[in-house]
Amino acid sequence: PNLIAGFECAFTPFNGNRKIPFGKDFEIAWMSRWIGRQFIDNRSDPANALAAYSFTNLRLRFTTGSKSLEALEFTFLLQNLFNAQFSSNAWSYRYRYDGQTVMDQGFFPQAGRNYLMGVRIRF
Repeated sequence: PNLIAGFECAFTPFNGNRKIPFGKDFEIAWMSRWIGRQFIDNRSDPANALAAYSFTNLRLRFTTGSKSLEALEFTFLLQNLFNAQFSSNAWSYRYRYDGQTVMDQGFFPQAGRNYLMGVRIRF
């Protein structure tokens, strides 16, 4: 692609200075990515390219701790928040058949809206 751009904005409404029940920190992060048109092969043929696409993720992170643990962190990541439909990779193959040039293409569609949950323990 000729352009790849990313943006992340994180907001911590509660941190160690403000008391929240059973916690130290709470963070909300908005992450967006934009990827420009990319060619599938080295010919720069517009008919053999992936369209530009973008997607947005949302992350919630809650951190707590105790005397025995330095930190216990819970993360929830909602990926592709707006359920964008796109392919990030593809393959292409050109050949001659019956006197004509034929181009076969295969695309690798990416997941729609999905989520991840994680726990991180620090001693």
